[in-house]
Amino acid sequence: MVSKNKHASIWYRKPVLWIAFLALIAALGSGVFWHIQKDRNDSTLVGIAGVSKINYGPPTKQEQQSGTTQKQEDIQRQTLNSQGTPTTADVFITSASYNSTANAVEIRAYISNLFEDGGTCSATLTNGSQTVTQTSSATEVATTTQCGTITIPRSSFSTGGIWQITLTYTSSAATGSQSTTVTL
Repeated sequence: MVSKNKHASIWYRKPVLWIAFLALIAALGSGVFWHIQKDRNDSTLVGIAGVSKINYGPPTKQEQQSGTTQKQEDIQRQTLNSQGTPTTADVFITSASYNSTANAVEIRAYISNLFEDGGTCSATLTNGSQTVTQTSSATEVATTTQCGTITIPRSSFSTGGIWQITLTYTSSAATGSQSTTVTL
């Protein structure tokens, strides 16, 4: 008598097992398809149904202005680079004020005719015979040299009133200064 494998024949005879197996395969296939479509639709350059989101139209006014500004900055930088380095720094104090929240004097400045790193900005504040000095390093920014913000705590000043500020920029190439006042 020929013996048959009992367990092998059960698999082929049970349609419920086949239906469950095919449902599992279909679920996996649709999950993979959905994932691929989601990645395709999430792309920043491709929209629904593969339509490109790249704008090939003429530039907007803002894009035109941005391009013009960048061109002007590039021309200024080239002009500064082609000129010899000046020996006199044109220092501009953009703000000098007492910040009551920080309880400190804050001074911001830049050098308009230099584009270099490594210089030092020094603020000397005087009121009568009293003097307070603080420094910061300078760095090149766009087409100018920017002084780091100079912050002097109020506790450094023995008295209030009007203080004379002289901000001096010094580097191996140039020096210059500008003065203003601040009231404590």
